[in-house]
Amino acid sequence: MKVPKPSYETMEKIIEVLRYGSGAKGCVPIKSAHVSGVSYANIKEAGMEFLEDVAKSGVKVKVATTTNPGCAEIGARSNRYGLDKELIENQRRIVRALEKIGAEATLTCTPYECRRVGFGEHVAWAESSAVAYANSVLGARSNRESGISALASAVTGKTPLYGMHVAKNRVPKARVEVEAGELDEARMGALGYLLGAKLGSEVAFLSGVGRCDKTKIKCLLAAASTAAPVSLVHVEGVTAEEEWAGKLAPRRAEHTIGMEEIEEQREKLSFDSADPDCALIGCPHLSLEELARLAEENSGRKFGKPAFLFTSRRVAELARRKGYAGKLERSGASILVDTCVMWSGLGRLGLERPATNSAKACFYLRNAMGLKPKLCSARDCLGA
Repeated sequence: MKVPKPSYETMEKIIEVLRYGSGAKGCVPIKSAHVSGVSYANIKEAGMEFLEDVAKSGVKVKVATTTNPGCAEIGARSNRYGLDKELIENQRRIVRALEKIGAEATLTCTPYECRRVGFGEHVAWAESSAVAYANSVLGARSNRESGISALASAVTGKTPLYGMHVAKNRVPKARVEVEAGELDEARMGALGYLLGAKLGSEVAFLSGVGRCDKTKIKCLLAAASTAAPVSLVHVEGVTAEEEWAGKLAPRRAEHTIGMEEIEEQREKLSFDSADPDCALIGCPHLSLEELARLAEENSGRKFGKPAFLFTSRRVAELARRKGYAGKLERSGASILVDTCVMWSGLGRLGLERPATNSAKACFYLRNAMGLKPKLCSARDCLGA
């Protein structure tokens, strides 16, 4: 079958196929889109050429459109890690194609750090952890889009009205009680992974974690959406719809999760090397507040191993203006933008045993990159 050339009509057809396949009776206008499938390491030559064909077709996005990370820094003045020059140029070609259609080269998995997202706002996002954060923490509405469906929504300005865009589908079907006391972000990730493994895509109401900060909730949701197609978790005392959801959730907890089970899951996700050769922090990408905290906690102390901190261009620039980046760099950290923990530089540097505070990162570092990660808190990662 001959693949049709990219055009506005092609994007309309993609949306129509999705609408028909999902059983949606219609579509809903969206406020923003977030496009994945941006890393050259993932989409290779065929994906790059497709995006360039889209750009040549003359189509433009109708809504604010952000983009996922690539596999290498492309804005740096020098190739400081000696990456393959062709790989960097191909990553730049992908970004140029997306910019040509009007997308913003945010190159981040945290689009909510780039623009304000309102409660009840319909969006079409294609990054699993970002979707879970938008639905759960912000009360926005998005399904887990693919890179191509998010792109089609960006161009057409709409998405099929089904799934998380419909209120009745956001009602929790299970109540989960946590009996583990205060958890650090690594163990919150292990808890999130357990949640996804136990419930799959089922919407849950989670209680017993207390009030947790942004880092911990990001780690929880990122891990849950790694273990299963999770789009929404209502967390008591934390998330946007928790009061409404709490009234509609089952009265009795169907699952109880304790510290022993959480620790067992942490060990399963972690190779638990006693001697990590680097630290990788920022999966999902670090916020300005997280960089500020790391700078304060580690000010004046030299890291004992290479430390790589991943964030967006925008956040990195703000962190540099406020002095956080300088403090961290003086401690020995490298701040990387445009990319993520799936960064191509790890192989180039020969690093094999990363310490990370992200359960999601552990899963991909181990299963996609063949590394031996250790899952522990950021404090332990940088101080181990």
